Amino acid sequence: MIARLSATISLGAVLFGISIGANAEQTKKEPWPYKDATPDARIEYVRTDIPDFPLPFDRGRTYESLVPDTLDLAERARLAINALTNATNPNQDHEQYFSLYIGNPLRMAHNFSDWCTPKYMEALPLLRDVSGSKYNLRVDRVWMDVVLKSIGPDGLFYYPIVGKPWYGKEMWWANGIARADGSVFVVEKPNEELLQDLDTYALSHAHSVIEESGIKQFTHPQPCGRIINVMTVYYLYDQNPIWDDMIRRMIDRMLELVIDKGEYCYFPPYLYEPNAKFDPKNTLAEMPKGLQGGEINGRFIKAPALYYKMTGYEPARELAGKLTNYMLRQADYFGPNGEFTGDRHFHAHTNYIFGILEYAAAVEDRDLLEYIRKSYEWAKSPEAGSSELVGFFPETADPSYPTSEGCAVADMVAWAVKLSAAGAGDYYEDAERWGRNYFSEIQLTRPRVNDLVRHGKTMETKKLLNNETDDGVAERNLGAFASWSTGNEWWGGHRDTDNLIMHCCTGNATRALYYLWRHILDYQDGALRVNMLLNRASPWVDVFSHIPYEGKVRLEVKKDCTSLMVHAPEWVPSGSDEIVVTIDGRKHGYTWKDRYLDLGSVGAGREVILEFAIGERSVPVNMGDREYTVVVKGNTVVHIDPPGRVSPIFQRDHYRSNQVRWRKVQRYVSDEPILY
Repeated sequence: MIARLSATISLGAVLFGISIGANAEQTKKEPWPYKDATPDARIEYVRTDIPDFPLPFDRGRTYESLVPDTLDLAERARLAINALTNATNPNQDHEQYFSLYIGNPLRMAHNFSDWCTPKYMEALPLLRDVSGSKYNLRVDRVWMDVVLKSIGPDGLFYYPIVGKPWYGKEMWWANGIARADGSVFVVEKPNEELLQDLDTYALSHAHSVIEESGIKQFTHPQPCGRIINVMTVYYLYDQNPIWDDMIRRMIDRMLELVIDKGEYCYFPPYLYEPNAKFDPKNTLAEMPKGLQGGEINGRFIKAPALYYKMTGYEPARELAGKLTNYMLRQADYFGPNGEFTGDRHFHAHTNYIFGILEYAAAVEDRDLLEYIRKSYEWAKSPEAGSSELVGFFPETADPSYPTSEGCAVADMVAWAVKLSAAGAGDYYEDAERWGRNYFSEIQLTRPRVNDLVRHGKTMETKKLLNNETDDGVAERNLGAFASWSTGNEWWGGHRDTDNLIMHCCTGNATRALYYLWRHILDYQDGALRVNMLLNRASPWVDVFSHIPYEGKVRLEVKKDCTSLMVHAPEWVPSGSDEIVVTIDGRKHGYTWKDRYLDLGSVGAGREVILEFAIGERSVPVNMGDREYTVVVKGNTVVHIDPPGRVSPIFQRDHYRSNQVRWRKVQRYVSDEPILY
């Protein structure tokens, strides 16, 4: 379980707020310590006969290391695993509680958006590869079984209705349910009055649709895409052909369900029951536009694109390419240079473009990559309501929108590293700066959860509903990510609701945490590139970053490098001689290549140190509908004015010291790091 803080823990550990001790890394099954909502019926999956095989998450080594008390993504991954596994319900096969509510008591609730649980499934094994943590490993076992039990006779992933009484919101934006007999059950559209209370409407409407249609299982392109991603991660780990076979079957079946227009294709606005068929000339199958079109089609693109990149499976390329053409030419959701149009929902746009980026990188389409780069530049501009310095990205792309959504922040971090890795620009400086600042600040750590608990106790007492739990909620959500932060508050009571987190943000941000960690380093054929100056252990080099305490980064080289290139800190101009490099204590020369220092070949066992000046500056920043003054040291925000009052962020005066603090950590290196 979660260990108590002791007097011997360093300042960084106190700020970080949680220590996962050795007793928490047990792989044996122990009693679940919390009381959770219990369904009124047994879950009826589409399949019951599933194979059994061992978990693959045990293939690395752990060692103790003394590291600078600065941002360490492996430690953040351990913290995130706490939320991914504990903020779930074992009585629902560890389905997530999608919503966290502030109040008296703090509580979690199931609802229709629990269908985001596959985001957790995708992120969890990635974070195990980052951290080596085996905490709550039984959850992985349950989720693998859930995936297998949910694959229907036609190869698609199906959600069960029986045993999940909160499912159904998805039905209000589906025009119909495609049936196995070729008919389509019409889903009546709600009026505006009903839409004012979607929670109440969705449940009542869904129940009536379920009763009238008799549907017991349903699927949709969005969850099928998510499950392909999950199975791709599983396959990267264990190379078990069962995952590969199921991915191919699912892609082949999805190709049968698209409406193909030659250069582009799209999925109609349907839910599907097992073995569904439909007449593409049915008026209910008219091409969706805008957000509806994106949620059905745009969210699916990443899955076949990534699978094609891994395997060269041509049907996956065809599907991803035609859906990309639909999103960019037919969906009316992006401008000629990638600007966000329509409702300007930030995460919707970035999510779809991120999938298109995976496709462009897979097929090496330079023109498409350039379009995506322009869209990225627009997304991080003041016109979109973004703060490029801090990493604040609003829920709606509007300079006056008051809050940032964790999904949007995560997407931009992932977008920056993926664009850079694809050779469409060098945005590693953006990714590192946002990672050090807003992205890491909106992860829920001990001090902030304590603030929220205290604030909740001042609110009106509420009775628990049958889909809710209040047991251990604060502890269970440590490591989650915020949904409605302001420039200086994790959550500041600025909304007219008590909704604290929508856990889609936790799913997206934990995956982005992996992407950020993954791209700190690149090693290929003996050539090592250090792209971001963050703490990192690896088979090739261990990185010790003193930033922002002082301008110093130390590299312990563990494998011979035919070339070693290190990205310069963003505040040092290209071509300058302001960086001093030593190898084993002796000054070493370098040449500049764009924003990298080329140190030439470096052998295993050598110690490389880079030193450079680092200073503070005060900068005015607009975030949402307010102006703040931030103090930046190097590329790290160390102070903000005015400060937050309910759950303040950027409480970092300790970083203003020029004396680095240290802490002991358990570093982990996978024997076979996955590249996802």
